[in-house]
Amino acid sequence: MAKKFPSMQEIIEYINSSEEGVKKKDISRKFKIKGEQDRIRLKESLNSLKESNKIEKEKGRFVSDSGKQSVEIEVTGKDSEGNFIARLFHQEEDLFQIIIPHEEVIQKNLKIGDFARAKLTSLSSRISEAKIIRKLAESSTQMVGVFLDGKVQSVDRRFKEELALPDFNKYGLKNKDVVLVRVLNISKNKHQAELIKKIGSETDAFSATLLSIYAHSLPLFFHEESLKQTEHLTEHPLGKRADLRDLPFVTVDDKEAKDFDDAVYAEPFEGGFKAFVAIADVSSYILPETPLDNEALERGNSVYFPDRVLPMFPEKISNELCSLRPNEDKSVLVAEIILDKNGNKKSHSFKQALIRSKARLTYDEVEAFFCQKQELPLALKDTIPTLHEVYLALTKARDKRGVLNLEIPEPIIKLNDKGEIKEIVERKRYQSHKMIEELMILANVAAAEELESAKLPTMYRVHESPSKEKFDAFLETIQAMNLSFKASHPLEPKDFTNFLKQNETSTFVLNELVLRSQSQARYSSENLGHFGLNLKKYAHFTSPIRRYADVLVHRALRKKMGLKEGILPPENEFERIAEHISQAERNAMMAEREADERYIAYDFKDKIGQVFDALIASVTEFGLFVRVGKIQAEGFLPLRLLGRDYFEYDKSKNILVNTRTKETFSLGDKISVILKECSPLTGGLLFIKAPKGSAFKKTFTKSKDKKNKTSFEKGKPFSSKGKRKRTSLTEKKKPQKGKTHPKKA
Repeated sequence: MAKKFPSMQEIIEYINSSEEGVKKKDISRKFKIKGEQDRIRLKESLNSLKESNKIEKEKGRFVSDSGKQSVEIEVTGKDSEGNFIARLFHQEEDLFQIIIPHEEVIQKNLKIGDFARAKLTSLSSRISEAKIIRKLAESSTQMVGVFLDGKVQSVDRRFKEELALPDFNKYGLKNKDVVLVRVLNISKNKHQAELIKKIGSETDAFSATLLSIYAHSLPLFFHEESLKQTEHLTEHPLGKRADLRDLPFVTVDDKEAKDFDDAVYAEPFEGGFKAFVAIADVSSYILPETPLDNEALERGNSVYFPDRVLPMFPEKISNELCSLRPNEDKSVLVAEIILDKNGNKKSHSFKQALIRSKARLTYDEVEAFFCQKQELPLALKDTIPTLHEVYLALTKARDKRGVLNLEIPEPIIKLNDKGEIKEIVERKRYQSHKMIEELMILANVAAAEELESAKLPTMYRVHESPSKEKFDAFLETIQAMNLSFKASHPLEPKDFTNFLKQNETSTFVLNELVLRSQSQARYSSENLGHFGLNLKKYAHFTSPIRRYADVLVHRALRKKMGLKEGILPPENEFERIAEHISQAERNAMMAEREADERYIAYDFKDKIGQVFDALIASVTEFGLFVRVGKIQAEGFLPLRLLGRDYFEYDKSKNILVNTRTKETFSLGDKISVILKECSPLTGGLLFIKAPKGSAFKKTFTKSKDKKNKTSFEKGKPFSSKGKRKRTSLTEKKKPQKGKTHPKKA
């Protein structure tokens, strides 16, 4: 038996150290692995690393996938020129469009919807070419689209091919019906649709949300077995729980929130503070391998849309048993944390308890208390001021630690009962938001430290430092803007924050550039730290109603406490679960973003012809991506609509140059544009460059002529046609409703 079995990270590092790769026997020799049990364990570890695409096996040798800078892609469709295109599968945003050469498609027998591992070569800031390493999985073959005159057009703007739907008359379909179809490959370059079900109509209320739900295969309803399980669940008595019902805990949430899974309280203690973070005791109700647990794992997380929430647990749990409603006894897990006056954690402990929240507060109310614009209720006259003092102390510690501070506008879409847009506003960020965020981070750190010290397997929330490829691309872009970046060795999050402070012009563009340069936060059984927060240990403990990772952390804490519900999956299962819930999170974020984009595009439909002051967010050889309005809605200005002159793309400077006038268009520039088309179906906005001297007025009007109809009226997304090769409209990350909420950071 080996004295100490190597961690997965140690195995990866050893494989990384060899250029030609290593054999299994080399790994066994390196780590002195002997005995049947350890050999089986090594085999399982290597299989897990292969499944999570961290290593590959080539000619009997294991090689690190990171050295190849390969990515997993999903083939999404064809562009207007017939090229197969793809997107990064493990990203919640489309950083760039990926084109797959025809010979790669033929050689690997790729079809729309297939997944593949590929190495990318950058052609421009928004276009990359893929060389396929291997196909990973066959197409799911399902697609959501809109029926029009016997054909189906995908609601995904990347999918340019219209699919014929044979025998459509027998289904009783009407134009603008939204349908779920199966994509049939009738030849290598031709596809056809087969109806699975009619979802509704493009004109239905809340259709933007339904399109996202079906397009991303999100579950609308719970299984009958799960709902039956909730019927037998009841409130927990005090029992052996600590009785904290006399402490004035409060919940602080958005005004529209319906479930309250965390409550906070603080008091002065030995020259510093004692802070309490109480989290709904979900794991005491949900045992492993039960219908509720299996379905929660399958969902991975709750999903938030402007008109609804798809919860991870049924309402009896999320809105009743585990909602810390005021003046009701509720069972919780409590993190009790001792801080000094500067916000540094001195110690922590965890316990199961019973609390009784004294008030359900909103962020607006707490901010009014902080600013003394509203008088405090008598019962909270000590609690709220102390919580504010704790927040100020934690802010000191945060600033000293040096974290990545990004300011990205987040749209809040408010609908009426009919599904019509009341308003779209930018989410405000108050001290009250930041206070709850800091307390949640504090509790998450304590949970990670507690479980690591106990040597228990757990689910870490990890955020690795930027990859060399992403960081080099970031440096190349800002150098083209004549900006400099001072980097520490190794790179630190404060380097990016200092860069943003020193360059306060074009704030939005630079914040987005920094965001694009970062690695994707994810879940892992390995503790790899959190770069953005500059923390060595970090886990998600504070939202077990919304995230399955938190349920596992709660179970591990219960195991540490010696409680019967502390049942964990086998250690070698953690990485598989981590990969699954990370993918579920990314899928949810894409669905949320696309729904928001459709609502935003719908809000723009009566603004055709209006002039906007826009900011150039990205420059490509095919045109400009621009942002307009307070919420920075994104649209595309193709080269053909930029002007009648000839334009050259200078990749080294990332600019477009008018060869006649020498006018340049670069990242961060301001430009006047006119909204030419909008497509609520796909969430796309198409702009044209405004003539000089244009004012904010209707310079275009909707024409009754069919040629001038908007793409939405045609039921089609935009396509770029002309002599030049075009790119389809692609998306970048929009701030997510509910996803940048302090408790979900």
